[in-house]
Amino acid sequence: MSQRRRPPPDDKRGVADTVSSSSLRSGLAEVDAAMARHVAWLELGFAEGVFVAAGRRDPRTGGVILCRGAGAEVEALVATDP
Repeated sequence: MSQRRRPPPDDKRGVADTVSSSSLRSGLAEVDAAMARHVAWLELGFAEGVFVAAGRRDPRTGGVILCRGAGAEVEALVATDP
């Protein structure tokens, strides 16, 4: 992934947290084929301090990510998920 995101400010006071909930739009075979790229994307988000927590839904219908940032900023970031 070549696009870098702005790291959050050092002072976390006043930084909004946003929950992003996604639903699968492809079959599980297609999702599994993209999983390595998705995990790399998640790791980058955690390394940059943007993602706080993440996990898949059960049953496996999508996922949830707790992000630092406001709505539009998080929506733009989530749109880059492979």
